[in-house]
Amino acid sequence: MSILIDLKKAISFGITATLLASVVGLAVETASLAQTSTSADKETQKSTDSSGSSSTTDPATEAKKRALISDIYADTGTSERIANSLQETANIIEKRLVRALTNEYSKEPKVSPDAAAARATADTTKIMKRFRELIAQHQSDLVVEAQTAFNKITDQYLTFEEINYIATFYKSPTGKKSALLIPKSSQSAVLVMRQALDPYVAKLKDESITGQPAGPCTAEANVDLQGISAERQARIKKMLELGRFTKLMSESVKVEIDQASAAVIPMIERDPSLNSDEKAEKIKAFKKFSELLSSRIDFAKVMEPYIIAEFGRNFTDEDIENMIAYYEDPHSQTVLVKWPQILSEAMSALNQSVEPKLQKLLDESIAQTMPPATHKTQ
Repeated sequence: MSILIDLKKAISFGITATLLASVVGLAVETASLAQTSTSADKETQKSTDSSGSSSTTDPATEAKKRALISDIYADTGTSERIANSLQETANIIEKRLVRALTNEYSKEPKVSPDAAAARATADTTKIMKRFRELIAQHQSDLVVEAQTAFNKITDQYLTFEEINYIATFYKSPTGKKSALLIPKSSQSAVLVMRQALDPYVAKLKDESITGQPAGPCTAEANVDLQGISAERQARIKKMLELGRFTKLMSESVKVEIDQASAAVIPMIERDPSLNSDEKAEKIKAFKKFSELLSSRIDFAKVMEPYIIAEFGRNFTDEDIENMIAYYEDPHSQTVLVKWPQILSEAMSALNQSVEPKLQKLLDESIAQTMPPATHKTQ
């Protein structure tokens, strides 16, 4: 097995997680803001059976339902977000690949740490340049593949009435504004939060290896909420609670942790450079690290003030009150309940459809940019 082929297995789990992140924002905003029905709509909704499937299953209605799903994704710019996520995936792979190559090259005799890092950076630059070129060439097909997978699951779990509510909402002024600002606000909040969490996550990693206690997480205390009154913060918090924003976003983070664990442990087990005792030690440390991430960081609690800060800057009081009214409707809550299962199956679907194609492009990038000797089976 070649060194580089092994290394790409170590970073592959980031592909699916990053692609899913591009639709998590849509999931949150869609589920939370789905209700724009009239009284007549509500009477129609009552005909939906308790299992969550629509009582209307004729071919014409099903065709209209699929068309509405396509409209929703067009109105929310999902294709563009998925395309952007492909580039974000490349950025994640680049960072992990340069670290992995540096570690691998440093094992060679008479190679200094600086020389290993320089060589790893140069090789990674060549690989990633080609990888990004291949992504650009195949972008349209990859976007369609990802969107088709998510569309299919959405169609499976949401009724015609629920899809119609969502589509109607995104045609409204509030819906159009939310489609633009909620993903940007959520993404910005998560980015700032992750930067604030990085030092504490590093301490958790040290604790998993050395046992040195990391202490409690206090990242939420670093948020600047100046300029947002206590009353306004309370209204935004109510909106977030009704819409389950922080709950859904924190669950998506936990999914990423689980996916990482599922990929990293087999990779350690296959590492030919480690003996059985070293593998056992690394797996034990990684499991401890994953456990600490889940138990020490209350992601919903940490996320909330960051989201409040972003929403407070980007939405007016009228926007907040309108969204609270939407969220309080019981039909919106019905849609929200279904999203965790939709997201779980979306992760699985993306893993089966899009990730193998990206993996193939990464393999091609390695084969086309690295010397033939690098690819020889050891």
